[in-house]
Amino acid sequence: MKGKKVFAAGIALGMAGTLTVSVFAQPLVEKITAYIRDDFQFVINGEEVAVPEDSHILSYEGRSYLPARFLAEQLGAQVQWDEEGKIVNITLEDQETPQVPDEEDPQDQTQYQALPVMKYTSDYEITVKMYGKDSKGDRIWVVLKNKQDAPIQLDQIATKITADGVDYKINTSQASDFDKRWYNDIGKDQEVEGFILLPVSIQDPEKLDLTLFIRQTSQVSGTSSTHQETFHIALK
Repeated sequence: MKGKKVFAAGIALGMAGTLTVSVFAQPLVEKITAYIRDDFQFVINGEEVAVPEDSHILSYEGRSYLPARFLAEQLGAQVQWDEEGKIVNITLEDQETPQVPDEEDPQDQTQYQALPVMKYTSDYEITVKMYGKDSKGDRIWVVLKNKQDAPIQLDQIATKITADGVDYKINTSQASDFDKRWYNDIGKDQEVEGFILLPVSIQDPEKLDLTLFIRQTSQVSGTSSTHQETFHIALK
């Protein structure tokens, strides 16, 4: 409506509770001058609500005052007036909290492949060839071929392993048993086959998630960049 002021109230009532407003008697009643503003319009939760004809909105010193019963009942509350104690009792009715269904864990969509597993890029080819057992720790055999001018290396220490859902890191205390072939550059069109020594705590896994890191060094600037390839391997 043109020329009318709109009050918008968006209120969510939750658990049951009681709001008590006490009016304390004063020795003297102060007389004030206020204005009746029945031109105000109320919109509660998007719906226009009419003020009862026997109720009025008062405007006093920049604030608006309205009947407690009108507003409370519009919000679904019960109102009781205690004449003796001059107490307005406002009680919110019980409202059930909506139950949010538990989210089901999404099924693992990872596709596991039997060895050998191969990946190609424009710069290199890498194959996880086979899995072998050893007293110093199980080994995964890898073949890496360089297809471009810049030399590359397989960073075996950075390797990440997840065996049957448990995360592992390469055990650097076994460095003396690491494959020394990965410490050398692999030039263009060269192919190197070597092993990655797994932590001794990995024993007879059924599934293996293996992330290998290939470091590439620019012949022009001397700067290096790292690429990673992840393999999902089914061993049984």
